[in-house]
Amino acid sequence: MWLSRKIISELIFTYREKQNAILSTSISLTTRESEILRLLASGASNLDISNSLFVSENTVKTHLYNVFKKLNVKNRLQAMMWAKGYDFEGNNR
Repeated sequence: MWLSRKIISELIFTYREKQNAILSTSISLTTRESEILRLLASGASNLDISNSLFVSENTVKTHLYNVFKKLNVKNRLQAMMWAKGYDFEGNNR
């Protein structure tokens, strides 16, 4: 079966829209948690995140713990992978 590039692009776009809608309605992150997750996804360390947001490193760890629980992930890598598909701009939290 062969599909044109245009059709494949439309299918992918539609799929991503649906996934983002599901994610944004099923997970309710606070504004600060979203900021921390966005920075985590960009590869920032806890220290980098704390310096960027002007909070202590322990505060970052607490927020990450809460994010991990909400996303049902066990570590930073899983959270980063989840965040790669998350639409930060589309969330009004």
